[in-house]
Amino acid sequence: MTTARVQALHAQSISITAFAIYWTSVTLLFALTYFVGAALIFWRRSDDRMAWLATFALVTLGAAFPSMPAALADVHPGWWLPVAIVGNENAFGFPSLILFLFPFPSGRFVPRWTRWVAIAFAGVFVLAGIFPGSSFSFPSGPGPLVGLALLVIFGSPVYAQLGA
Repeated sequence: MTTARVQALHAQSISITAFAIYWTSVTLLFALTYFVGAALIFWRRSDDRMAWLATFALVTLGAAFPSMPAALADVHPGWWLPVAIVGNENAFGFPSLILFLFPFPSGRFVPRWTRWVAIAFAGVFVLAGIFPGSSFSFPSGPGPLVGLALLVIFGSPVYAQLGA
């Protein structure tokens, strides 16, 4: 919390404790929604590979998007590795989503070359998520190269879906 945000909360007569409870509740509800969706998919289709992939994608995205894992690492620095793996959407969240989108709905990569694209993207995202300062990490600032990379990363699954 920045000083300006604390002052804005006080100006609106909102205590920091009330804000923390509200934000924790919203974060937990968000994660719980993902986990329940994953549990329902797994319960109904536990024998299907795509259901397993969808379940994994939902669980990793649900665990990564809330800010609680990062807060845990800030309070307890010994948790940095599990938080880097689970609490960073780049480590498993986005790669599992990418790996889910390419073969969806049939479970086959169409066209076949998209299998290697998906594996390459997932590998780069996993390495960038676990080693945030490495050369695998995307630059944080906006730029044409970053925009092009994100367009290719998230546009190629759409192309694969439209081409199938």
